[in-house]
Amino acid sequence: MPVLSTCVFCVADLDTTLSASTGSPVVSVFKQSTGSTAGAIGLTSILLVLLLIISISSMALTTRQTFAFARDNSMVLSSWIAQINVRFGVRLNAVLFTMAFSLLMSLINPSSTMAFKCFPVCFTRRADDDVHAFDRLRADEAAERASVTASTLENRARECWC
Repeated sequence: MPVLSTCVFCVADLDTTLSASTGSPVVSVFKQSTGSTAGAIGLTSILLVLLLIISISSMALTTRQTFAFARDNSMVLSSWIAQINVRFGVRLNAVLFTMAFSLLMSLINPSSTMAFKCFPVCFTRRADDDVHAFDRLRADEAAERASVTASTLENRARECWC
């Protein structure tokens, strides 16, 4: 939140920032703030180094979790993913699987809400199970609502006649 607030206050001209020739509004904000191209390059370099460090640590964490799930036979292709490479002594298959999965996830268009919501369902359980479960839930709710409505009407009718 502090970074966002700082960036918002550093924007001098919103139209210039959004239509920047650099292709990135962040670089344009850095250039407007520092007043020089060298300052913008320096701040962008710091940002890119931090993103690289975060990406490496995230990949290491995800690879370890993937290996642990595969070792417990909780994943698809778990026998292949759980193998440790003898030559390098690392979990190479888990790294390759994680990288391929990350690449596939990045190919999903973020503006397609339906594709983004449906993708995790493919890896957790069959989509047919979800549809049938949703239909059963709706039918159960409708039946419960009908029984409550009927009993409420009967009680009100008894109160009126008594």
